[in-house]
Amino acid sequence: MKNIFIIVFSILVLLSCNNNNAQLINWETNYNTALEKAVKENKAIMIDFYTDWCTICKIMETNVYLDKEIASNINYNFVPLKINAEDNDENVKLLTNKYNISAFPSAVFINTNGFIIKKILGYIDTNDLLEEIKNIEKKSENINIEFANNNPTAEKLKIYIDSEYYKEAMEMYDILIKENKIEKEDIPTYLVDIGTVLFYNEQFDEGIKYFNEVLNNYSNNSQKLYEAIYFKGIYKIISGDKEEGINYLKSFTDSITNDELKNQYIEAIEYYGEE
Repeated sequence: MKNIFIIVFSILVLLSCNNNNAQLINWETNYNTALEKAVKENKAIMIDFYTDWCTICKIMETNVYLDKEIASNINYNFVPLKINAEDNDENVKLLTNKYNISAFPSAVFINTNGFIIKKILGYIDTNDLLEEIKNIEKKSENINIEFANNNPTAEKLKIYIDSEYYKEAMEMYDILIKENKIEKEDIPTYLVDIGTVLFYNEQFDEGIKYFNEVLNNYSNNSQKLYEAIYFKGIYKIISGDKEEGINYLKSFTDSITNDELKNQYIEAIEYYGEE
């Protein structure tokens, strides 16, 4: 009887420990509650969008969110909110549409005005997430400073691009170009960055215009030129010219000196070539 009591007691302790571990991060599950808390505590909100079928979401939960240092940093800096993106609740649908959530997991960091500070797609390990948390704090402060007035600035353009506000980025770019507030050598960088955000948000026809402008007018900027070529190749593929797109990428691959970008070309060629 004594042994049975010890076994039962041990199981209860183990279950208790597991439950405590599961609650390392103080997740909210309702947006309005999280927003009220964020306003009261003057914090940003971290929204973890997940689905029940998402394997990487489960890995994130086990490998990252149960890390004590991660949990401590998230609880201290943010109001954490966990959202099942496939919930039929109207508020959930509004949030997934507002922040353009189509891949999982997606971690979206927003201020109390709903402005995206940072969006992280897919798996991120503990070290990288800790670094992102530091950067998010700095960026949040920068957003508050930059948007304290309505003046068009390159810094605002960078914020819009990084936060994936492609419409606002396009408008800001046009204003800055008309007012000659962008250095000529920086133009291809902004063009490619805006085009990239448009592509990630499936605005392919709009995005290719920015890449074509780089290809037509800034062929001396090799890094951005090859990035533009990459997306033009992808555009050809998704537009139905698969073979032409693959051959287009192949024709430039050997000329690329940046290993990361070259691997991106190779991976795209292999991926679409196998379909």
